[in-house]
Amino acid sequence: MAIIIDMNGQQCDGVMESVLSLGSAADKLTAFGAHVISVDGHDIEAIHQAGATKPTSGALVILAKTNPCQGMDYLETRRPKWHYVRFNSAEEAKALDEAIRKQLFL
Repeated sequence: MAIIIDMNGQQCDGVMESVLSLGSAADKLTAFGAHVISVDGHDIEAIHQAGATKPTSGALVILAKTNPCQGMDYLETRRPKWHYVRFNSAEEAKALDEAIRKQLFL
């Protein structure tokens, strides 16, 4: 079993470092005895490989570094406030649908 943490660098009010910096999650988790692996959170194979790791002690924690705008470039204009995003038009909603379909290879 693995714990996967989405490390997208965001909080609901903006960028983590400017709202409430937590420092290094990897260092903190390691200090508590976890076996920590950082991966590209958009790389399913990297997540799968990390999840296959058998730690000798402690929990397996995968830090998945992600970009909240991955595949949805139009969201970059709303940086850094992505939480509570509302789509203002049918065109924006269609762009989201197309981005999701592309990422799912539909």
